[in-house]
Amino acid sequence: MVVRGGEKLTIRAEDIVVGDVVEVKFGDRIPADIRVIEARQFKVDNSSLTGESEPQSRGPEFTHENPLETRNLAFFSTNAVEGEFFLRLRDFFKWYKRLVTS
Repeated sequence: MVVRGGEKLTIRAEDIVVGDVVEVKFGDRIPADIRVIEARQFKVDNSSLTGESEPQSRGPEFTHENPLETRNLAFFSTNAVEGEFFLRLRDFFKWYKRLVTS
């Protein structure tokens, strides 16, 4: 489920665009690299990216300069293992390049 232009839509993951607000809940796969804007007891399984065996808490707070360590980002193909949250799809790679090169 996404909110685009104030309208709720059910679309395929490949049709999500920058600026969409995505609702994700327990059991869902994260459909894109996204920034958390609201969360309720939300955790993700990042083991496919980081090797961490414990679910990682996520929320709207920016907590670390490293994108893999900060709690306000969730990544494509990881899994929501607890809670629910709302995410805004952003141009993550442009943001990360700016972060690394500044």
